[in-house]
Amino acid sequence: MTSSRASTKKSSIIALLALVALLLVSTPTTSATAIASRDVQLFKRRFGQENPTVLNDVRALGRLPGSPPDGRFDQIAGAFIGTLLAAADPCARYPLADEVVERGKMFGFADQAIKVARQLVGVEKNFNPFAGDKAHPAFCNDPALPKSEELRCILPQVDPVSGGNGGLSAAEFNAKAVATMTVQNANKCAGMSVRQQVLAAGFKDVVSNAGAAPTNPQQPPAATTTPTPEDPNKGGKNGGNKGNGNNDGQCTATATVTMTVTVTAGSGAAAPTEAPNAPSTGGSSGSNVQTFTGALFGKPAPPVNFVGGTRPFQVIVGGKLNGDFLQAGAALGRSCDVQHNQCANEVNSQRVKGSVGQCDQQNNECHAAIAQGQASAAKLQQGGK
Repeated sequence: MTSSRASTKKSSIIALLALVALLLVSTPTTSATAIASRDVQLFKRRFGQENPTVLNDVRALGRLPGSPPDGRFDQIAGAFIGTLLAAADPCARYPLADEVVERGKMFGFADQAIKVARQLVGVEKNFNPFAGDKAHPAFCNDPALPKSEELRCILPQVDPVSGGNGGLSAAEFNAKAVATMTVQNANKCAGMSVRQQVLAAGFKDVVSNAGAAPTNPQQPPAATTTPTPEDPNKGGKNGGNKGNGNNDGQCTATATVTMTVTVTAGSGAAAPTEAPNAPSTGGSSGSNVQTFTGALFGKPAPPVNFVGGTRPFQVIVGGKLNGDFLQAGAALGRSCDVQHNQCANEVNSQRVKGSVGQCDQQNNECHAAIAQGQASAAKLQQGGK
């Protein structure tokens, strides 16, 4: 009796399982049916837009002869990626591109730097196609940017899915944008922001009132001092200006340099209590510790002023701060090298009759006099004259 009941129960369970299996095979689930019948909007994934190959060209500028080993171009390349994200300020790229141009001019490879910077201002910036009224490409609306004349009137490319709205398609506009990178025509867009230039070119798919001046541009921390340019004029290094003919008269140490000190306080770090020194304006009597008096071709060594404070020695070029230093020896060396660059530029520009070898000899004499300048600096630091 017990065995018969167990057998009957087992048969019932098997029959129930078979019925469930039959229902699963013959009838699709409600959720599967809903998914299959729903219209799905797809967007093609596009990779690499935030890391264009031109960023490798930016990094390569830091390896050129004359470029200082401060890693600044690597910093710029890393920071530039963030300016291409959908949520980034559309004006944020321009201060970085301007800095590439400025450093190229300062360190003797202006042509290469300008070529790279022009590509930077022309690359595509992402946008979010699901951002409602913001689901359009955004462009900088500050007519003062970019500051470099060589970067003016260049139109940034746009995402291929954008365009229309009564204006050019993305393909039509991008063809125009690429063309603007090949010629310098800054006079054709005077007083216009990039956004205004885009609209004038016939592209209408833009975010309304986009891109005021950046309030927090994607700017990497600036070095506390501008490093000494490796002298491209000295013989035996890279041929200087004598051999390549590409940077004739471009490596000048009289460029105005903006000095920025960025302090990041870690856990437990004390905040600085003393502000950076304000730049002095020239060789005031009693403060200049540069004792070398040679002035070949009318180019004396720039003054090295003792101003006290946390970085007490300042090199002044053309009435502007060129660098501030902790040690007198480093400041005096900078002064000598600036003089050498100015001397060599006079020769290479054929404004004077002479040779870079004469500038080299004077530079050796200037460096030999550093010890005398250090002695003068030590007296000032001790309060004597």
